[in-house]
Amino acid sequence: MAAKEFNDWVKGDVALEIIFRMTGRQLHLLDQLVDSYEAQGFDEESDVVQSDPKYRGIRDLLHQYKNEINAIYSGDNHDVVIRKAEEVYAPILRKEYETSRSVKTDPS
Repeated sequence: MAAKEFNDWVKGDVALEIIFRMTGRQLHLLDQLVDSYEAQGFDEESDVVQSDPKYRGIRDLLHQYKNEINAIYSGDNHDVVIRKAEEVYAPILRKEYETSRSVKTDPS
């Protein structure tokens, strides 16, 4: 495998991991939202849940992440998706982990 192909493969793998983590964040939020509705007696298929803008927004993001993952695997817009993962999603995760780390190490 040539060096460029290897670097492209590694970049793709890193981008996938970043998108998987973003997906995990949204799935967690979706579970919390659905659980809150279920506590009120509404299941996920109810019109109340389906029409909630937060629910729809999370579902839209999940669909977007799925399309980006498929794009990396298929090679469609490969570079665009990798750049987005590096420039948009990675800083979000980095900030989240830095905040989490500072909370864990705070002696107070």
